[in-house]
Amino acid sequence: MGGRDRIAGMSRREFMKRAAALGIGLPAAAAILEACSRPGQPAAGASPENLSGTGGIVVPGSPYPLARPTAPVTWKIYDDNPAIADDLPIEKDATLVIFNWSYYIWNKVIEDFASQYNVKTQYISFQNVSTGLAKLQTGKLQADVFFPTRDFVGKLVTAKLIQPLNHNYIPHLVSDNWPDFQNPFYDQQWRYTVPYTVYTTGVGYRRDVISDEEMATQGYDSQWNPKYKGKVGVLDDYREVLGMALLRRGITDVNTTDPKLIAQAGDDLAKTIDLVDVRVDNNAWTGIPKGQYVVHQDWCGGMVAAWENSPKQTMSEYEKIGYWYPKDRVGAIQNDLMVIPKSAPHPVLAHKFLDFLLTYENAMTNFSWNLYQPPQIKADPETLTTTSGAYGARYGMPYVPPWMPDAVVRQADFQAGVHELELAPDVNQLWQDAYNKFQAGA
Repeated sequence: MGGRDRIAGMSRREFMKRAAALGIGLPAAAAILEACSRPGQPAAGASPENLSGTGGIVVPGSPYPLARPTAPVTWKIYDDNPAIADDLPIEKDATLVIFNWSYYIWNKVIEDFASQYNVKTQYISFQNVSTGLAKLQTGKLQADVFFPTRDFVGKLVTAKLIQPLNHNYIPHLVSDNWPDFQNPFYDQQWRYTVPYTVYTTGVGYRRDVISDEEMATQGYDSQWNPKYKGKVGVLDDYREVLGMALLRRGITDVNTTDPKLIAQAGDDLAKTIDLVDVRVDNNAWTGIPKGQYVVHQDWCGGMVAAWENSPKQTMSEYEKIGYWYPKDRVGAIQNDLMVIPKSAPHPVLAHKFLDFLLTYENAMTNFSWNLYQPPQIKADPETLTTTSGAYGARYGMPYVPPWMPDAVVRQADFQAGVHELELAPDVNQLWQDAYNKFQAGA
């Protein structure tokens, strides 16, 4: 039931974030970085002329620049890794291999694609992006479509693990999707990537304990409120939770390199241990509907999906679940991607699949099941909170409940919101150290 993909009791998104926080797959990530440092692209003493992209922030020791909204990156297209030619026929007797997080696409959408193009499909899942990259790098798995997060784009391009896209095969990105993703800062000219889903990070809460008006006043402070002691939770994710502590103080640089600000965020989090007996986990979407939590930091899709875990799946139970995000929309925001591996056996069919998922009809059908929003032009707030999707219609519910408008991601959020982005290794260690100190006490 519902669009949450589960791995040992965790959703796909929850597992992803837990893996990032705990460092799962770091050896694989290191192997990718090493691959990026081959002759011609030295990691040591990297300079703009030998980087794999132009623009961004150049960090000593990195073979690729760091993309930022104010410092976008245009990735190179290499002579030995070109885009496919125009007007090629779809590969005969093809089986499209989809390499993705578990249950992150509705089977119905995949089956509809297979039927339309008269092909077979195979769905292979990975546990985290690092291990997925490692499989691609070994060559033991030849996938046609891969679903990474945007903080891995530099590694993927530099290691030549993904191929440039031929835009002539993907017209629906331009016609159906937000303009921001036709020229994103992390991949100018969308040379290698197209968007899949978008999401924000805010606070889930019990509306029968905290009114919407109270929550609008408290915001992040709700997680430090002794009134809810024993029923407060934060995400088990060092970037998300430290970022929240920074945002609570009005600090919007959630990629700060300032050791004092990072340490202060850790100290602020440590105060929640005594104040509210904080719990650190990724169980908001199960704990909020069951009353185990009054407030819990969470992703918007998690709260939209939380009704699945209500003791009684009735409208009155669903209405007890709320999601808060800053009124000015200056909060954490992210998106997931779709790419085509360089070694894809069926690159023409892969392009067709990307375009298929980028159409309004198919993207919204998929959204009604996996509950993480696609960046569709027609998917405005009024539509999402009043219209049922193909899956949601079975339960008489819209894509997003009308009392949860903050859970709708808006196109303007990607200008107003703050982006958690790749950090230099030494800075990343400061963040990890601050989080580990807090977690040890919690």
